[in-house]
Amino acid sequence: TTSSFSLARAGKVNLSVYDMNGRLVKVLVNAGKDAGTHTIRFGSGSLGKGLYIYQLQAGDYSAAKRMVIQ
Repeated sequence: TTSSFSLARAGKVNLSVYDMNGRLVKVLVNAGKDAGTHTIRFGSGSLGKGLYIYQLQAGDYSAAKRMVIQ
């Protein structure tokens, strides 16, 4: 699975995956990143099939989206 995001300026980034009950199942990024576009690849094999939420937090920005693993 691949996820990409862009940062207007350098800062701390947290990208995490949650199950549908809101439990944290995987932290993909928890580090400072430079400005620019970043691509994160992760193996979804440790996650069971189903619907998950991934949340990106960077500075004042926060966004959450759904992800289906089949």
